[in-house]
Amino acid sequence: MSPHLARHEQFLRIWKLLQHLDAARHPVADSDLLDFLKDSLGLTRLSVRTLGRDCEFLASCGYPIQRVATADGQRQGWQLLRTQNQAERWKPAEPLTLLEVVATLVAQEQLRFAEGSILWTGMRSVVEKILTTMPAMLTEQVTVAAGSWHVVSESERPYEHRPRLLSLLATAVTSTTQVEFSLRPQRPESSPVDGQLNDQSLLPNQPAERQTFLPHGFVVQSPSLGLIGFWATQNEEPAVLIDLGQIESAVDLKKSFVPNGKPVSELF
Repeated sequence: MSPHLARHEQFLRIWKLLQHLDAARHPVADSDLLDFLKDSLGLTRLSVRTLGRDCEFLASCGYPIQRVATADGQRQGWQLLRTQNQAERWKPAEPLTLLEVVATLVAQEQLRFAEGSILWTGMRSVVEKILTTMPAMLTEQVTVAAGSWHVVSESERPYEHRPRLLSLLATAVTSTTQVEFSLRPQRPESSPVDGQLNDQSLLPNQPAERQTFLPHGFVVQSPSLGLIGFWATQNEEPAVLIDLGQIESAVDLKKSFVPNGKPVSELF
């Protein structure tokens, strides 16, 4: 149990506030909210400023609470918005928080090097869903909080003009089907890929340029994506790591294979 009992009082106050706003069918004035909380919890002191902070905190946790005028237009208060059909009040079982939204936006910027791939499409879709369903008050807080973060990313977008490549490879990985590659020529001075992606290097004893590959998964090392697996003539460790930038063309042979059985983290 937390020794900070004041935290418990704060939780009880915020929870009681949420319950009261959830039960109300109209904006509740500051003075009425203060009276309710003082009476129900036996509080002797509670300011409008503290009340505002509590409401802003709930908004940052995803509850659609807004600062509005009361029905008579004479006072300011707070309201928990309802769903469009007005049948039920909007009260999420697990609301979206300011922290989660900001973390997602930072993750999006870190993944920007994959722009043009299905990975980027998935990330953009998630972010769009989050941003378009956030309460207005949370949107304002996200704008301010997100401005406190800057992710330095690569200017190059190596997959921007090859949207189908990662899609094909991802399908092959999940379907455990063989892929035939046409790879760019290896530079004479290239070195082994010892855990690092290199857009001109393959492991030693690399087979001829066009070979059949058994894809097992992906390795993300910003700003590169790598495909890890085995040559069809090998299918034993150590695994081969290929930068997607080396692949000139790829064809899914639709021919199944038995995977190694180890997670990508162990193969890498």
